[in-house]
Amino acid sequence: MQTHAAGARRRQSSGPTAEDSFTEAANTNLGTHTLDSGGGWSGSASGSQVEGGTGLLRAANTGPYRNWVDLGAGNPTLVSPLYTNNNSSSHKIGHVFRVTDQDNLLMTTIRGSAHCYIYKRDGGTETTLAWVAGLSPVPSTTTAYEFKTVITEDLIECYWNEGLVLSHTISGAEFATFPTTIHEAGLHIGRTSARMENWQGWT
Repeated sequence: MQTHAAGARRRQSSGPTAEDSFTEAANTNLGTHTLDSGGGWSGSASGSQVEGGTGLLRAANTGPYRNWVDLGAGNPTLVSPLYTNNNSSSHKIGHVFRVTDQDNLLMTTIRGSAHCYIYKRDGGTETTLAWVAGLSPVPSTTTAYEFKTVITEDLIECYWNEGLVLSHTISGAEFATFPTTIHEAGLHIGRTSARMENWQGWT
């Protein structure tokens, strides 16, 4: 049985700019799925699939898959309750933001080994910018814990179960490559041990 940790599905009082509860027929791809609010997904046309009857998003096969939506501003807050228990980089799950395309974006992810990462993908090359081990509680396949990413100009902050666990200031050159004029943000999902329950974005 899957349960929700304290803080999961927490909403800010102003309401999200975009939200998706992934309530759709089994195996519906995000490329053909409409968000609850905030427009439609861009990115992976297939691969990111609704797991029928559960309200969860999973990867159809090996992944990874990335989808995003235009939030109208470049300093978003992104929130998702997550499940995962696999340390492999192919099973990581989290958020993307300031997205130009699949190969040019910033990303924050969780791995089942209780690690949190901040990456950049620049011209298809993925580089780790910062990471931290020892998340508590440890990510699980049976309990959803809230993962939140807050972006403020050049500062990226990651929260796990409502506690700040990692922050990083990108360089001036990186900020020029990923400026606040890029408004697209969304999600990254790896293989099927990594699942997402609800996605919300505020600006």
